[in-house]
Amino acid sequence: MFDNNAKKNVKQEKQHWFGIINVKLSKELLIKGVRVIVEVNGRGFSYPTRAIWAEPNPEMSSEFFAVEISNIYKIRIEMLTIDEKSNVNRLTSQKLDTISLSQIPIENTYHLYISSLIFRSGSIEAWVRYKLSNRPD
Repeated sequence: MFDNNAKKNVKQEKQHWFGIINVKLSKELLIKGVRVIVEVNGRGFSYPTRAIWAEPNPEMSSEFFAVEISNIYKIRIEMLTIDEKSNVNRLTSQKLDTISLSQIPIENTYHLYISSLIFRSGSIEAWVRYKLSNRPD
């Protein structure tokens, strides 16, 4: 038998969305493509989803990913770049953005540095603008 009261007791949660708004590179980087890798509470996403590389430019399309409802969101971003000679570089940061539920919606910028196994740049080489919100827009 179906219990109508059970329906009333189910807590309705809104879906949250993580969006990559755009990417900006330092003028010194001669890059033909980027791939942004995002981790939200341990779950990975990658932009672009329908291609291997996205051409960096001010009009890059944004992309949103559904994320699980949480009281705290821990966000880490890194980026792969490819140059004209097909050399791939990795840009990372040790920063971990922590956003509480009460801060949503929020837009933020994540700074990335060129890094390798033995070297990390001291200057910001890329900026990823992102949004965490209740809607994918």
